[in-house]
Amino acid sequence: MPNWFGDALGSAIGLAAILLGALYNARLMRRRDDKIMNDEAKAIAAAIGAEMGVYAEMLGSLYMQASVPPDSGKSMAIVRALRAPDLTVWPAMAGKVGLLGPDLAGRTVRSWMLLSMHARMLQASVDDTLAGEWDEKRIRGRADFLKMDFPKIADTVQALTGARPDLDYIIP
Repeated sequence: MPNWFGDALGSAIGLAAILLGALYNARLMRRRDDKIMNDEAKAIAAAIGAEMGVYAEMLGSLYMQASVPPDSGKSMAIVRALRAPDLTVWPAMAGKVGLLGPDLAGRTVRSWMLLSMHARMLQASVDDTLAGEWDEKRIRGRADFLKMDFPKIADTVQALTGARPDLDYIIP
């Protein structure tokens, strides 16, 4: 057997070993990356869901405060303060909502859009009160509209965090 044949055979075995090692390493890296992405998606879901639950609860409470007549000792400064709270988590994490998967991402965006709409309606109620046009029936109608959306929002929060917020008591 020629000398070069042993060298070629050894090189071929070495190349095969390197390729198999690289493939195995790639598989391990992929598993690690998948775990990291899964953990990140869970953290994003928990943060977004927690803020969504608190935001919905606060929005409902603010509606109930806005439904109290302004002449009951409530100052106009208090009325002006009845605005939806500022969001912190959602604006920072909205770009990563796609990591939640298509169904949960869609439900999450839909719930935030609903909450945003209700926040604008709360602001309209505050503006009406400041303009001297407070109307309990109108404000109550807006609050009831939010109450109708609470089950969808609570379902989304539960899907995101694993815990269902109790939003039933907020708006009687």
